[in-house]
Amino acid sequence: MKNNFIGTMNGSTGAIVVILVIAAVIGFILFSGNSSSIPISFPGGSSSTLIGVGSGTAGVIIKSFDISPLSIEGGDTTILTLEVENNGGFDATSIDYKIYGLSDQNSWSSVTSQLEGEKTLSAADSVRGILGGETTQEWEATSIEKRTDITYPVTVRVDYSYISEADVILQILGRDNPNIKNQNVQTSPSPQTQITNGPITITPLGSIPLIGTTSRPFTLTFQVQNIGGGRPYTDNPVADLDKIKIIADGCEVSDNFSELKLSNNVKKFNCKVTPNIDNEGEETKSINIRFEYNYVIQSQNSITVLRQLI
Repeated sequence: MKNNFIGTMNGSTGAIVVILVIAAVIGFILFSGNSSSIPISFPGGSSSTLIGVGSGTAGVIIKSFDISPLSIEGGDTTILTLEVENNGGFDATSIDYKIYGLSDQNSWSSVTSQLEGEKTLSAADSVRGILGGETTQEWEATSIEKRTDITYPVTVRVDYSYISEADVILQILGRDNPNIKNQNVQTSPSPQTQITNGPITITPLGSIPLIGTTSRPFTLTFQVQNIGGGRPYTDNPVADLDKIKIIADGCEVSDNFSELKLSNNVKKFNCKVTPNIDNEGEETKSINIRFEYNYVIQSQNSITVLRQLI
C-alpha cells in the first residue's frame, strides 16, 4: 500500500508539472504574439513608447502622422505617412525614422518603407525668413485576415542629433570703477545671452559681483531646460536618457562635468569665471556654452483591421 501510494503521488506530481509547463508555453506564445501591437509606457525597449515624449515643439517637429485608410480588411494595404520639419537654428543630422506596433507576423504580412526621409534637415533662420528643411517618410503595411475587428495602436519615432549653443556676454566692473563709484551700484550689469533656437535652452541666474581683487574668480549659475517636447540623450536612449554633453569656453564648469543629466527637464550648473581686471577696471568677457545631444520625438495613431466576412 505504501509503495502504491508513493507511486500514485509521483505520477500525479509528474502530470501536474507537465500541465504547468504546457500552460506556461501557451501563455508565452499568446503573449508574444500580441505584445508587439501594444505600446508599453516605459523608457526604452525595441517596441516601447517613451514616457514624456511628444511630437516636438522646438528643433525637429512632427508636422503630421497620417494613416490612409484608417480601416482596412484582411489582405488589404494601408499607407502611413510621416511629415517632419526642422524649425531650429542648427542642422538636424543622423535622422532615424522608426515605426512600432506592426511587427506581429500573425497580423501583418509585410511592412515596408516606400519613401525614405532625409537624414539631414537644414536649419531655419527666422531673421532672414528662411524655413528649415522638411521631409516625408512613408511606409506600406499589408494586413492578414482576422475573425474579429482589431485596432492596432501605432507609434512613429524620430531620433536625430542636434547642437544648441549659447553666447553669454559679461560686463565685469571693478568695485572702485570711477563710472559707478558714486552711484551706489552693488553688482555688475546682468549677462546678455543669445542662444540658437532648439530643444535645449539656457538662462543665466543671479548676478555678477563687483571685482575687488585682481583675477579673483567668481561663480556664475546657469539653468538648462528642455523645451522641445521630446527627450534628449547622449549615446543610448535608455541608459543615457535626459543626458546632454556640455562644452564651455570662457569659464570652467564646476567639477569638470562633461555632461549634464536633466531632472524633470531642468538642470542647474555652476561655471567659474576668472576676470582680468583690478578693483578700478572694466572688462567685457565672452562665454560660449555648447550642448551636443541626440533627441527623440514621437507621435501615435491607430489602424483597424476589419473581421473577415463569412
